[in-house]
Amino acid sequence: VNSCVQGDGSDQNLDGAGGNERVQCHSNLDVLYYNSRSILPKLDELRLICADRRPHVVSIVETWLDTSVLDSELIISNYSIVRLDRNRHGGGVLLYIRDDVPYNVTFVGPDNLELLGLTLYNENNSRFCLCVLYSPPATTHPVLQQLFIFLQKLNPSLFSNFVIIGDFNVNFLDSSSCLYHSLLTILSSFNLTQVVQKPTRMAPSGTATLIDLALMSAPDSLRKCDVIPPLSNSDHNGVELKISWRRTIQRSRPRPIWNYSLADFDRACHELQNVDWDALLVGHNIDAAWQLWESTFMTIIENCIPKGVLPKKRNLPWVNAGIRRAIRKRNLFHRKSKRNPVHKAKYKHLRNLVVSQIRNAKKMYVENIPTDNSKQFWRAIKLMNGIGSSSIPVLNQDGRTIVCDKQKADVLNHFFHSCFNNALPPLTAEDCPCGPDPAACPQELYCSEQEVFELLVNLDVTKASG
Repeated sequence: VNSCVQGDGSDQNLDGAGGNERVQCHSNLDVLYYNSRSILPKLDELRLICADRRPHVVSIVETWLDTSVLDSELIISNYSIVRLDRNRHGGGVLLYIRDDVPYNVTFVGPDNLELLGLTLYNENNSRFCLCVLYSPPATTHPVLQQLFIFLQKLNPSLFSNFVIIGDFNVNFLDSSSCLYHSLLTILSSFNLTQVVQKPTRMAPSGTATLIDLALMSAPDSLRKCDVIPPLSNSDHNGVELKISWRRTIQRSRPRPIWNYSLADFDRACHELQNVDWDALLVGHNIDAAWQLWESTFMTIIENCIPKGVLPKKRNLPWVNAGIRRAIRKRNLFHRKSKRNPVHKAKYKHLRNLVVSQIRNAKKMYVENIPTDNSKQFWRAIKLMNGIGSSSIPVLNQDGRTIVCDKQKADVLNHFFHSCFNNALPPLTAEDCPCGPDPAACPQELYCSEQEVFELLVNLDVTKASG
């Protein structure tokens, strides 16, 4: 009993408790938007933002990517990636979608229109369309013409809510420009509303401009729209949207773990030895006997070994308190600089300081990754690069959109069962491993306590099976 219960003295999850529960609620869809002007050097800061804020969707324009950059280089833990590249010198759009948000890629813009569109679903199959757009400065007018034609074919009124967010390169604060009036035509034709009210970029001439826009078909559903600090040293501020969206969310229950370092093993062994285990098995079928045995055993263990709750690990391993303080101070001076330009120099200094601290901290983390322990090495690599998305995408069956996890499991189970539903031929006496003579087969199987004990002792307690 000592050998089986004590293990290696580390904190282990013994009973596998925890899990998820699905709750229907009226929540907000949290959307972040950034003009990155090259996403690769700013990816570490974006990973930190996603770990802290956990937005449902992150929209990026001007990614400056091409096919030589793999999706694996852009992974953020628990997010899926949808991207449309141009080249390494400009353009491109990208979307990160959190694992618990069911979606389909609805459309990719036609030639010369850098546009990606997703349809987000809830369990009532209410369709929410979210698009990200980038319009290059030199071709803004043709892009608006293509966008008008595209929206005519798409018909935004078919969706419960329709949102386009991106860099339109149309200054919405300059009502005298022809591009402004072209955009107003689009807004009025498709009953859309532009909801960003604050400037998002300072032009080289020093004029504040509003060129990063968000167009919505249901502005009443908007709960918050704010201009946020840019990604790293980009010259475009970000935009945050919170949009009302009723859906079923999956809440994870806390995962308990055993704290073996504070366990009273002597008491546990004494109480286990005083239980008449044979009496528990008399008069019960195998299922009832197991449930009685398990409840008795676990009651003793819970009384002798304290339990704690495993905290959720969303932080990046190289991010320390100093970096977080610097980020808070940078954000403070970003807000001050919008009210008073005298703080702009201080904000730029803090912005560059945050970028430098994140890069240096990650560099030190990489240099200190242990190479002599393969388990620690691969754990560090996984924490550093993220694990990507692990969710099952939305399924379509006979024209129905399947969003619920249980319904997805039923659909997949029915499909795979249909692939292997051919009846097997009946077994004959010749198929028996012992031969055609039934007397040659063992009548009873016996397993001794010593054999069970040896199997338990040989289990590796650092693995799930142990």
